Amino acid sequence: MRLLDAGMRLLGHGREALEVRNEWDAMAQLCGDPPQGYNRAFPPRLLQDIAEAIIPALGRSGLRGYSGAGGMQDGGEDTVASILNDAWRGFLDREDGGFRSLERGLAAKLAAMSRRGA
Repeated sequence: MRLLDAGMRLLGHGREALEVRNEWDAMAQLCGDPPQGYNRAFPPRLLQDIAEAIIPALGRSGLRGYSGAGGMQDGGEDTVASILNDAWRGFLDREDGGFRSLERGLAAKLAAMSRRGA
């Protein structure tokens, strides 16, 4: 969790990191203290250094970042990630049972991408 927190802050998502951290802390209180030696094994500076090394490497790997309300940073093109995000948004936003038609359309996009080898 602390590595996720450091990474979110490095990417400029401090407010969101705080929200996640608050939820995590509330849940962690139910579980009690971390295992003995945890803070010594995973000092905050080490986790910060790991986050600082991982984030550029992930960018070089071609993974796309998440931009919050705007969704995936995909340049407007259809990607597997953007299609799956569209499906989740559609599923969560549709209370009228209209998800089936959306799902069929998105599945067709994925099938077409698969045939193209995308």
